[in-house]
Amino acid sequence: MWVSARIVTFSPIQKGNSMGQCFDCDSVSFNLFIDEGNGKCDNKCHGSGLGDALDQFSANLVNEESKCEKCAGTGQCQNCGGTGTV
Repeated sequence: MWVSARIVTFSPIQKGNSMGQCFDCDSVSFNLFIDEGNGKCDNKCHGSGLGDALDQFSANLVNEESKCEKCAGTGQCQNCGGTGTV
């Protein structure tokens, strides 16, 4: 008696010209019909472009803007450029 098992894995790396969900976004879609992330930075800013609370407080003391270190204030995911797909 033969037993066959099939393991299905999902990889964020896409081959060819096919577009797939960006897994580096702040959140990803679990909808079967929409295969994309939300395009927002997944660092402390979560898409606002601002630094964390301590960064914002210290920036206000010296009259400067607080920007996220990862996205440099854009609020966009650095992997997909804010599109949600790679």
